[in-house]
Amino acid sequence: MLPKSGDRANARAIAVSGSDVYIAGSDSGDAVYWHNGRRIALPKSGDYAQAHAIAVSGSNVYIAGYDGDDAVYWLNGTRTALPKTENYASAYTIAVSGSNVYITGKENK
Repeated sequence: MLPKSGDRANARAIAVSGSDVYIAGSDSGDAVYWHNGRRIALPKSGDYAQAHAIAVSGSNVYIAGYDGDDAVYWLNGTRTALPKTENYASAYTIAVSGSNVYITGKENK
């Protein structure tokens, strides 16, 4: 079982790199990931954030999700909001190839 801080947590994605296991999800309104079972909260600016996808490349951990009304990704814990044209956006998948990062998501009015 993964450690959680509140009564509601979910795991949405998993990545394996060597003997390390990474799981992305949410815990009590926070976007989090677990690295070998250790819970790591990601910075947020909104009231509620969630991690939907995770990718690992070398020593870099990439996570895609949302924070408040913004689609975001985190690279090694640093939050970056993605451009949007609508009121609400979320990122759902993330892939890394060399220095290129690919993210899919959606926007809602």
